[in-house]
Amino acid sequence: MTDSNPTPDTQISGGCRCGQCRFTVSRGPLFAGYCHCNACRQRSSAPCTGFMMMDEPSFELVGETDSYRETGGSGAPIEHKRCSKCGSTIYTKLYVLKNILAVPEVLLDDKNLFQPQQHVWVSAKQDWFEINDGLMQQPGPPKLSEELMARLPR
Repeated sequence: MTDSNPTPDTQISGGCRCGQCRFTVSRGPLFAGYCHCNACRQRSSAPCTGFMMMDEPSFELVGETDSYRETGGSGAPIEHKRCSKCGSTIYTKLYVLKNILAVPEVLLDDKNLFQPQQHVWVSAKQDWFEINDGLMQQPGPPKLSEELMARLPR
């Protein structure tokens, strides 16, 4: 991450559209990027989605939620936690990584905390969508740091 990214002890907060669900994260993001996969595009009705990978033990959520599961691009299950009132996805639990949640950047109170590193699943991006920001482009999943790689199930 760049020097402008939150430090590991940065307090991050955010919430859903209606305000019924609120979250805090006591540790800065482990990764940030844009996803172009079909599932993310369908969930958000957008050409890509910004997300930050957070350490699950540092994530605290208040509010009523529901959830649903599906299979992610890795073939492993992913679980989406949503506000039970407005339907905003609060986070996606990535079972391919231990204790990692993907949090949509649009929910952050401080939008400046989102410092993307890569575009992922660019192989599925819309042909008309141009990427001109100079960030690394991965055809599939993110190229992860050693810290995140250490969390992969063995």
